[in-house]
Amino acid sequence: MKKLLLLPLLSVFTWSCSDDDSSPDTTKPIITISAPTKESKHKVGSTFKLQAKATDNKALKSVRIDIHLGAGHAHKMTSAAAEVKWDYDKTITVSGTEYNLDHSVTIPSNTQPGEYHILVYAVDKANNEIQANTSIDIEK
Repeated sequence: MKKLLLLPLLSVFTWSCSDDDSSPDTTKPIITISAPTKESKHKVGSTFKLQAKATDNKALKSVRIDIHLGAGHAHKMTSAAAEVKWDYDKTITVSGTEYNLDHSVTIPSNTQPGEYHILVYAVDKANNEIQANTSIDIEK
């Protein structure tokens, strides 16, 4: 009889200690940029490598690249009317817990020289988001 009473108690204990993975994911991904190096110099019309690594504890959803002219660094009139402030925005759908970004970026030949900010965002399936950033100098 004592053995029969232990069986239900043991099953309740086992059930209460089970691994429940239904808790919400509140952990942000991790992202690091390895190239280009901060304040590296690049010529208009050239191509550079953008390399970064994104990881997440559960599952990644996307990586976004945003490149734009740095605020306050080159906001002046330019004598070359054909030069334009260059903006680059690309979102890549990814999956898994790790993604290695190895992306070639070509700087248009009519880009206004100046300091440009590079931001790389990582978003996981729970929409937790983080960004890493660096900057480059674009020259004629």
